[in-house]
Amino acid sequence: MKTIGLISLLAAFLLALFLGDASSSGFARAGTDPRPARTEEPSPGEEPERVQELLKTAWVQTRLAAPRKSQAAIIHEWLAPLTGVVISARVDAKGFERYRLTAALVKQTVERLLRRDGIEVLDEYAVVDSRTVQHNPLTVATLCVEILGIVRSDGNVAAMCSLLKLQQEVAQVAADTPNFARADTWQRATFALVTPRDIRTCCLDSLGELAGQFTRDWLDAHDDQSEEGPERL
Repeated sequence: MKTIGLISLLAAFLLALFLGDASSSGFARAGTDPRPARTEEPSPGEEPERVQELLKTAWVQTRLAAPRKSQAAIIHEWLAPLTGVVISARVDAKGFERYRLTAALVKQTVERLLRRDGIEVLDEYAVVDSRTVQHNPLTVATLCVEILGIVRSDGNVAAMCSLLKLQQEVAQVAADTPNFARADTWQRATFALVTPRDIRTCCLDSLGELAGQFTRDWLDAHDDQSEEGPERL
């Protein structure tokens, strides 16, 4: 009953509105076209806001329709623009000092492995001169190497974690203005329980495995980029 009453009331209102318009303006003569309805033009101040709303709507629809990226595609997206890395090493392991496992050794090991495979390793403190290749800061990332571990109190077992992660500047492109933030975009780790006398050997083997994984992803990203030509740069 409420629905029928509402419809009747709405119909009566529309009829009264129509008759009022007809009596005030008169019906169109036979054989002539009725006066076209006036369309209100948006004011100059409203136009930019309307355009912004349309852009936001289009952006949301594009995001919803975009296919979900695979892990390989995401890694490619992060690594492809990079031209070199700076290596930062840290050893935070209780009881590892006597086994000659230092941050300098860790850094030198990873540097040697990457350079051997053609990845440019940069010294962040190097003096820039005319012979030095200039790198855009946004195309250079920091490759952090961390060795974490502890030797058990009885001295018979050591727990060790070798961590390799890439830190780079990323842009939040969805923001109104470009905002840049430091983010971990690539990360791998290995874990091991070893006897203390095998700490050094196990660590170097783990670094070789991690550096190999990073090199394969790096070369895959840059090989695809070189095949597509310089237009993508």
